[in-house]
Amino acid sequence: GSAWFLATHGVAEVIYATAAAAAKGKLTISSTSQDFLLAAMDLALPKSKRGQDKRIPSSKVLAQKLIAGGDGVLARAKHHAGEGMHMSEQIYRGNGKLPGVA
Repeated sequence: GSAWFLATHGVAEVIYATAAAAAKGKLTISSTSQDFLLAAMDLALPKSKRGQDKRIPSSKVLAQKLIAGGDGVLARAKHHAGEGMHMSEQIYRGNGKLPGVA
């Protein structure tokens, strides 16, 4: 089995917590966290538009973009969920479908 859905939702939770810290002005940005922040903001964008932003915006804008990034992660999970939002342990790599889903 795979914990893809669980791990994906965990990533969204980390992004939302980071957005909350940014909104409160309590986020410390370092060279280590900068790559994560840029990637997290990009998760709201189509793949073709990712990687264009190279600067971290102000705290308020950063928080908004991180919330959108977390929403993008959850939208991706929803895309792969089955009927009734069923989230199987497995997703076929070839077609992105859950086992037993046509």
